[in-house]
Amino acid sequence: MLPSTSYTRDRCVTGVHGLDEILRGGIPYGSTVLVAGTCGSGKTTLGMEFLVRGSMTGEACAHFTATEPSVKLLENIRQYPFFDMQLVDTGLINVFDMDVLYSWLGLTKATFELEDVHALIKAITDIVNTIGVTRLVIDSVTTLCYKIK
Repeated sequence: MLPSTSYTRDRCVTGVHGLDEILRGGIPYGSTVLVAGTCGSGKTTLGMEFLVRGSMTGEACAHFTATEPSVKLLENIRQYPFFDMQLVDTGLINVFDMDVLYSWLGLTKATFELEDVHALIKAITDIVNTIGVTRLVIDSVTTLCYKIK
């Protein structure tokens, strides 16, 4: 049993079996969570299930993929029983290719300067605000960090 704390904080229920119990009811609202692990350990799958569970309750969700094209991501994720392509088709889950975003911003270099990073963050923020996203996955932050000069 996990030790109790003397405070409570509203939490975002992930909907992922077993995870909410470990997290004492979910992720605290407003938190940024880094999921770490080796290649193939399930980071992308966990992120996508987090989005699926939120979209099933009507939340607008976004997945920015820097590691693989969105077509391949969706092809791979279809094998999981929790996934429903209709959530993407209806716009509850929005999947964005970072390569397309880079191109749109004119970021064709292998490495990014600080102003490029600021432009990228602003573009992601604008998309999130326009859609009204409440659940966001960036896959992967490591891939983006390797591009920073």
